[in-house]
Amino acid sequence: MPARQILIASRLRVDVTDERAWLDATPLELSQKPFLLLVTLMRSPQLLLTKDALIEQVWEGRAVSDAVLTTAIKELRQALGDSAKSSEFVGTVHAKGYRFLQPVKEVSSDVSPGLEDLGNAASNASAAQEDSATAPVAQRTPGAKTNRPINVMIAIGALAVIAFLWLARSNPADERPAEPTSIAVLAFEDLSVEGDQAYFSDGVSEEILNSLVKLNNLYVAGRTSSFSFKGQQTDIRAIGAALNVAHVLEGSVRTNGDRVRITAQLIKVDDGYHVWSEVYERQADDIFAIQDEIAKSVVEALEVILVGDENNQFVEAPTTDQEAYRLYLQANALLARRVGNNIPRAIEIYQDALERDPGFARAWSALASAYAIQPDYDYDIDLERAADQARDAANRAIALNPSLAEPHAVLGLIDFDHRNYVSARQAFEKASELDPNDINVMFWHATLLRSVGDMQAAARISERAMRADPISPLGYVSKATFAFATGDLESATNLAERARDLGHPTGNYILAKIAERTGDAARAQALHVESFNDSGVSTWFSAEDVGTLIQGTYGVDQDREAALVLIDAYIADPRQKRDILAPNILLDVGMVEDALRLFEASQTSLDQFFLLPVWGPGGGAIREHPYFSDFVAGIGLIEYWEVYGLPNACERHQDGKIACT
Repeated sequence: MPARQILIASRLRVDVTDERAWLDATPLELSQKPFLLLVTLMRSPQLLLTKDALIEQVWEGRAVSDAVLTTAIKELRQALGDSAKSSEFVGTVHAKGYRFLQPVKEVSSDVSPGLEDLGNAASNASAAQEDSATAPVAQRTPGAKTNRPINVMIAIGALAVIAFLWLARSNPADERPAEPTSIAVLAFEDLSVEGDQAYFSDGVSEEILNSLVKLNNLYVAGRTSSFSFKGQQTDIRAIGAALNVAHVLEGSVRTNGDRVRITAQLIKVDDGYHVWSEVYERQADDIFAIQDEIAKSVVEALEVILVGDENNQFVEAPTTDQEAYRLYLQANALLARRVGNNIPRAIEIYQDALERDPGFARAWSALASAYAIQPDYDYDIDLERAADQARDAANRAIALNPSLAEPHAVLGLIDFDHRNYVSARQAFEKASELDPNDINVMFWHATLLRSVGDMQAAARISERAMRADPISPLGYVSKATFAFATGDLESATNLAERARDLGHPTGNYILAKIAERTGDAARAQALHVESFNDSGVSTWFSAEDVGTLIQGTYGVDQDREAALVLIDAYIADPRQKRDILAPNILLDVGMVEDALRLFEASQTSLDQFFLLPVWGPGGGAIREHPYFSDFVAGIGLIEYWEVYGLPNACERHQDGKIACT
């Protein structure tokens, strides 16, 4: 057996031979390029390595930008607990390159890859190095993704991976007590005479939430979880326990002509004590000043320590036109409910707002989002035209306000839809850098990562999102999936029903899989169809056709043939192929190559629904198919892997082809 090459630096141990690393006893999760960067830097300890030298060695001379190197360094530092300002291991030499800051010892050993043996080899080499604790060894990982609209027929195994990784990390039995400086901002109640101003009261509370979430020393529960209590008479203690917060901000909004009356109260969860309360009666055009005053009062009452420029204005007016702001909030409410003609109506209202104020950056940003997702819900929308409209609106938003995260995320979605995976990842990373707390950006970013095979990297991002938004529908979906995967059907049923009741159609999909496992094929099929129809996802097929297609995956040969006849009719249609249901049905009935070829020839805006089962634990037969190497090349994954590294399930053969298991 060849000797193992082990590098040791302070608390860090790297097994070069098996491409694994540990910090103390904790396995590090590094994709391929960051791992190779680490090894390259450690082999020249305390010496400056220029950017060009690193790119030459790690990317083997391939032409990549400095931004790609910076992204890999960022991932490496995050794994090591370093930052650009405070580094234990990787230092930056401004405008030149990087150096490894610690002395390094190199050890050769014949031991097998157990962490305990690795520690013994290290201590034998140098008594100055502390022994390594025994711990399970985690493999490196590259590749993964989440979802955009709503999951319908993706394989349950893919969700199980994410749920398992998230729950295994978070350990529900070990809940941490709420931090004293933690808060949930509930949806303010609409007390207008007509009761038709909920969009405005929601917008007021959301503006306050968004201003508080930017503060480093204050934990703020996510919007979806906090707003889930809207219209309910839930005990404050129960809300605090569900969201793991010590305080709740609640209030109400009453509008009357050009006047607005806002009440707000900050309540301590454990005893119901009103820490602070106030009533504001002002002109409607003072709304941003009121929101800013409420946010500042909360910060003062909780004695939040502000850092940097955080003591500046908390809520900045996004527009000086109050009617444009009202239109913007009205469109936001429509866009959040993606059913019927809500998206085109939202687009029209955003455009009305922008006619009043062409400099309203956030309206341009929201309009970009609406254009980008519209093809998901309307099959007749031209993908390229929608992409051009979304790109134009996003760039207008960035030009007006470069600090906005959403338009960068929209550009990432557009690139993702066009299978430009490298630029999509860079756009999502830019959005995350601008706003690390944006839940939508986190989920979109994770969706991309899962689609390219990096399941654990996606799980890390999803975990952050779920911790911030603990009772969002997606959180219940993940928990239900984990319960299903581990055989706890009773818990899976309860959790899936909760997800469904909160409006996530994947709840019905999980219930369908439970029914299938318990032998109730008729119920399984009905729930599966209901899940797809409730999702609102656009398709070439009629509602009746969808039932026939899904029945083909559950029924007898005759049902299967009926489904295939419909798919043949779709393939024969000369129009652009952009339906995601057809290739998924082909996968479900075992026609793997036909499914891969049809997907490759299509341009969908819902690629994640096909790619998730490919990388899930049940996707081995897909990945091992002889055509799979050509498939990943055809859809552009090779270019992505050349920059960010192969998924663990794949390797490159001498003939240059990719083989996956």
